[in-house]
Amino acid sequence: MPYIPDYTDLHAEHEREQERRLRKHPKCERCKERITDEKFYNIDGTFICKDCLDDYISENFKVNTEDYLED
Repeated sequence: MPYIPDYTDLHAEHEREQERRLRKHPKCERCKERITDEKFYNIDGTFICKDCLDDYISENFKVNTEDYLED
């Protein structure tokens, strides 16, 4: 008698396939999560997801105006 997969088997196979596909996606350098959005940011070779972009910009490019006031 041939084996007929039940719902649990089909669900487990679906989960394995989803995990295989997810592993192909690049990782965000900040949060280390796989980037599944349609687009992300590549800043000088650093992959950053949309959610982490504000923090990255604040830490790397935000400056105080007072530091640049002319005498």
